[in-house]
Amino acid sequence: MWALLWALLLLIIGGALFITGLVFLRRNKLTMKYRQMVKDRDIREFEAVVTEKEKQIAALLDDNERMASLIHRDNKLLPALSEAVMFCIESNSSTVDDYRIILRQVTQLREARAEILKRSFYENEIIKTGDPVLSGMLAHMKKKASEDGIHVEIAEVSDFHETAELPISKTQLQTVFADLIENAINATACSDAKSVRISLNIDDGIYKLQVMDSGISFMAETLLELGIKKTTTRLNVGGSGVGYMTVFDILRKCNASLIITEFEEGKIMFTKSITVSFDNKAEYLLITYRAGEIKSMCSNRLKSDYPLTVYDS
Repeated sequence: MWALLWALLLLIIGGALFITGLVFLRRNKLTMKYRQMVKDRDIREFEAVVTEKEKQIAALLDDNERMASLIHRDNKLLPALSEAVMFCIESNSSTVDDYRIILRQVTQLREARAEILKRSFYENEIIKTGDPVLSGMLAHMKKKASEDGIHVEIAEVSDFHETAELPISKTQLQTVFADLIENAINATACSDAKSVRISLNIDDGIYKLQVMDSGISFMAETLLELGIKKTTTRLNVGGSGVGYMTVFDILRKCNASLIITEFEEGKIMFTKSITVSFDNKAEYLLITYRAGEIKSMCSNRLKSDYPLTVYDS
């Protein structure tokens, strides 16, 4: 009898351990799968960036060739045109047709130069989004950043009429975009590398707004306090911390998620990526190389309706 009870007890304990092991293994596999998905997504994004940069480099090389050709030609033609003008001025036999020939030549040179300069140098053109306010805001942000030597790349912004399915108003989306871009510009202003990349697109049927920058990293305390109280890494230069309070307030209204990915310095040109995902999950995810440090501090985080989940990158 006792042997049967012991056997039954051991069977129950063994079953419990087996189930616990399965649960642990399942969670571990899910975590590994999520990390791999994040890495695959980042790889796709960076491959897209590399492809775009290669296109830009090819265009610049082409423009350089054209410019070199123009300079080579102008070095010969401009002195000749100068001599022709002086000859016409000093000669009593010059006719109107002579001046017309010189004028036509000068006009051709000017038009050729204007075309290459138009293609080669930065143009402050309005980004086509379908919404004039959003377009104007993006143009303003690019201009503001350029004054501090910051390059802002508009990687992809879907036509704004496509965002009709978003659970967010135009004004709210403009506000979130403006706050995240301004934060990125401010973080990058005091950094040696000055790059910001912006996109608003659809990934697996989910609208995602992403801002990447090469600026200073968040302090660990700042990451824990985002959306709970006013916090800023730029307190000594006028930062108020209001931006993320506003962002989280808007995200709560549409159950959107905030995903912050931190990259180790020196591995890629960006230090962090801020993604707002309209996935109806209302999550706050942090994917970082310093997961251990931040996890050890999570017990001190104030209660929030956006609990923080930390993943090791």
